[in-house]
Parts: sequence; structure tokens; C-alpha cells
Amino acid sequence: MIEQNICFVVVYLAEALTAWQFFGELFSPRRPTWVRGILFGVGYGLAWLCFALDFVHVNVLIFAVCTGLILYIGYTVGIGKAALYAVLLSALMLGTEYLSMLFLGAFFDGFGQYKERFAVLILFAVFSKVLYFICTRLYVHIAKSREQESPVPNVVFILMLVTCLSSVFVITALIYICLELPSFSRAAEFWMIGCAMALLLGNILIFAAYQYIQQMNQRYMDLRLQQQKEQADRSYYKTLQEQYDNQRIMIHDIRYHLAAIKEMAEVQNGKVVANYVSEMERLPALQRRVQYCKDPVLNTLLIRYRDLCQERGISFSVDIRKCAVEGMDSIDITSLFGNLTENALEAAQGSENPFLEISLDVREAQKAWVLTIVNSCKEPPETSGMGFISRKQKRGQHGIGLMSVKRIMKKYKGNLEQYYEENDKTFHSVVVFPVNISG
Repeated sequence: MIEQNICFVVVYLAEALTAWQFFGELFSPRRPTWVRGILFGVGYGLAWLCFALDFVHVNVLIFAVCTGLILYIGYTVGIGKAALYAVLLSALMLGTEYLSMLFLGAFFDGFGQYKERFAVLILFAVFSKVLYFICTRLYVHIAKSREQESPVPNVVFILMLVTCLSSVFVITALIYICLELPSFSRAAEFWMIGCAMALLLGNILIFAAYQYIQQMNQRYMDLRLQQQKEQADRSYYKTLQEQYDNQRIMIHDIRYHLAAIKEMAEVQNGKVVANYVSEMERLPALQRRVQYCKDPVLNTLLIRYRDLCQERGISFSVDIRKCAVEGMDSIDITSLFGNLTENALEAAQGSENPFLEISLDVREAQKAWVLTIVNSCKEPPETSGMGFISRKQKRGQHGIGLMSVKRIMKKYKGNLEQYYEENDKTFHSVVVFPVNISG
């Protein structure tokens, strides 16, 4: 029956959308959005095709297997946890169907007609899927409240829950009408089925719209915080540069004083004083500060990360043949080098023989300057729809620095390539910009 197949396509679509929201709020994505969309389409499409077998246990098993594979392949979840949540969703799906059957059978004497009447069958399926959706939302709300990670506010959740329960009431009324009236025209049945399915999909899309708005707001806030951080970093490096300049002036003045003392000691035959002062002049604190490049902001940034690497036992090396960033704003230099170096430093920690290497040079043939950052990395970084992400504990911070880097890529018509070498366990970030960059 073509109409029945179409209706159950909508039912399985509702199940797929419910699982999409459920997984999206509890787990970080491992694959891009389009890949996860294909996984859901193939998985639930297979479950729909197997629905024709009409074996409850086989259908539940296929549903669980498809759900588990989607979760394991598409999200950053271990196989054990993926299996656990596949069983959980299968139990919720099966449980809400039996609960719907018991509830409707208790209130309506002729409910057994759902096996014979098309309209009652579809309304029953929609009724159970609304309950299934409500149960998943309750689980997500409780789980996220315990984790204190952006749960839906109670007032908003109650309003949405009332909307779902109102849909349950309306669908129950439609089932009652179907059972009380002996027959309907074909058009009337389709109108009732269409209204019930619209209610089902409408409830899911309301939550999806709210979730999307929350994600956009969170992303906007993260970008604002990133911009504030970049402004603060710029001020910090300028202040640090001033401190280094003042230190250089102070050291320069001290050298004059020491030269005078040395000369006076030699005139007075104070060989001991002369030798002592000569040794003082060779002290590291009185030597010139390291200069990696001519750009003061970039040079200060590199010195800071050199010091951080030394504190954490990470080998740090810089090779800058030509400083080719004169056309780049200082705030963009801070954002680009700061975000990439920070991620490299974070990834290098904990690895065997940790190191961080930075090189910058102009390739005359390609008329481009190339920045290469290589760091040790004991395991491959996580990935998302944006590419590689750091392993920060807070999920909301994933990928924000990379978003800033990509903004700079777009502004200066550059290109960023990142890849992980499994053989030597190193991570590479390669940035290419045209020589004559300008914002």
C-alpha cells in the first residue's frame, strides 16, 4: 500500500530527527554534518525497509544496530557507550509503543481496529512517536542539568513539554473520532493523518529551531569572547614589548656603569674587581634578548611561547628566514600565530620527547610566504565539521580558535592545511599566504 509506506517514511523520519537532536546535545560530532546526514539516511532507511518483515524482535534489533553504528561512526563515542545508548533508544522506542498500546486500549474498547483500519494504525504510530520524543527530551534535560552544560531553561522546557502533551491530547481525540465513527471518506482520513503527522514533525522542529538558535547565540558569544581575547593578547604583547625595551635600555645603561667601574679598578690595580666585572658581563641576564624576527609583536609572542615550552619541558625551535608579515595587522598576527602555537603547545604536552617547531619563509617561485608549525602529538586530534579541534575539557570551546584562524585566511586570501602523521606521531599546520598580503 503506497499510502501506508509514505506515512511510515514520515514516522521513520521523525525517529531520525529525534535521534539527531538526542545525539547532538549529548555528544561532540566526529564527522561533518553532511556525513552524519548520510549516516542517518542510510541507517534509518535500512530500518524502514526491514519494517516490512513484520517481525518485532528483528525490527528492534536492526533499529539498535543502525542506531549504534550511527552514534559510533558519527560522534566521539566509544563502542561500548554507543552500544549502551543504542539499547537505551531501542528500549525507549519499544517501551513507548507498548505504553501507547496499553493506554489507548484501556481508554478505547475498539482500539484493536488499528490492525485493520489504516487511519487508526497511523494515528497510533504517531501517538507513540510523540511519546518517544517526549521521553528523549526528558532524558536530555535531566542529563544536561546534572552536567550543568547549557541545559534548556526550566520555563522553556515546560512550555515545550506542554506543547508536546497538547499534541498527545489532539491525537488521542483524533483516534477517538476514528473509533466512534464507523467509516470515513478517504479524504477525511488523509486530513486527519496529515494533521497528526504535522503535529509530530512540528514538535520536533520546534525543539530543533530552539536548539539552532541557542547554538547560534553560543557561537556569537564565543566569537565575541575570542575577539576580546585577541584584543587583550594584543595589549599584552605590546606591554611585554615595552617591558623588554625598557629592560634593554636598563641593561645598556648598566654596561656603561660597569665599564666605568672596570676602568677605575684597572687604574687602581684592582685586578680582582676587573675580573669580577668581566664575569658579570657574561651573565645571561646581561646578554641581549633573543630576536627571532624583526616584527616586535611576533617576536614577543615567540619569546613567550619559548618560555612556556621551557617551563613544561618541551623542545622549542624557531627558523624565520624572512619576516614576511609586514602587511598583516598586529592583532591578526597575534590571533594567527597565537591560536596555532597554543594548540600545538597543548598537543605536545604529554607526548614522548615533546617538541614544537616553527618555520616561516618566503618562497619566491610561488610568490607566497609559508608558515609551518610541527609538534609532537601522542594521538590524533579530534575532528568536527570544521576540521581538527583541540581536546579541551569544555565542549563549548572546541574550534573557536580555529574559527579565528579561518577568518584570517579569508581576510588575507590564505590557505590552511592540517594533517597528522601516524608514523612519527606529529601534527602539521601549514599556512600559505600571497607575498603582498593586505587586509
